[in-house]
Amino acid sequence: MSSTEIKLFITGRHLDVTDHVRNYIEEKINKITRYFGRLTEAHVILGQEKYRYLAEIKVIAANGMTFAASDETGDLILSIDNTFEVLKRQVKKKKGKRYDSKRQRGTENFPDNNIPAESDEKSYMELLEEPRIIRTREFATKPMSVDEAAMQLRLNNDNFLVFMNSYSNNVNVLYRRNDGNFGLIEPEF
Repeated sequence: MSSTEIKLFITGRHLDVTDHVRNYIEEKINKITRYFGRLTEAHVILGQEKYRYLAEIKVIAANGMTFAASDETGDLILSIDNTFEVLKRQVKKKKGKRYDSKRQRGTENFPDNNIPAESDEKSYMELLEEPRIIRTREFATKPMSVDEAAMQLRLNNDNFLVFMNSYSNNVNVLYRRNDGNFGLIEPEF
């Protein structure tokens, strides 16, 4: 992959990125360009925590659109593959919306060659594919106050915490906001 085509940044956290893994990612980036058109940058972060491997990928297309995905499994290559699949689904969904909005306006000119023509029914149906549940996590919701939950969330590096609110006896979700504060989701029944 030439550096003039795509700027590729691969970072390893708590693991060494071997040449085999680097070549594998470059091949995947080259394959995924058919969905994105021209890419300008790709940032790949690979990490290892105990027996889990994390792959985070962010790609920036030439038109300025940014797509990001991540996955965590027990196998590094599987995490990379799953993350690229999520990216492909995001692009297909986005292009499907563009295709639908142009059909509603009655426009038949499609400047992007990656959008399927009406005669290509199979490709269009693939664009409308519903997202799948890739991963399921179970949480033991233990009763605690909102303050205790905030302290627990500060102690671990998760982005959210599911807990049983000891005051209302309802399941709540405390999440970390982008501004560094916490948000609380309280369902109403």
